[in-house]
Amino acid sequence: MGQKRGATVGAFTFGLPRDRGPSHLTLLCVLAALFTGSLLLIEDIDTPFSGQIKITNETMTQTAQDISEDHATGHPDGTLPCDADGNRS
Repeated sequence: MGQKRGATVGAFTFGLPRDRGPSHLTLLCVLAALFTGSLLLIEDIDTPFSGQIKITNETMTQTAQDISEDHATGHPDGTLPCDADGNRS
């Protein structure tokens, strides 16, 4: 992934005008930092069970129970479209 970031920052650099002033270089640094930060955030979110932003199986269970309770409250006469194992009913 580092090579892709480098290539993109390089492409940003080639997009700068020939008479580069300090504002252009500042803009390049800001864009590079934002782009790199967004890629690192996406990479961390793509691995939900490890990294800085991680969830546990207890959190997943609590979320599933909360969704089930909300569905039961909103549709008291209905049933969930699946059983406890996730198989369609």
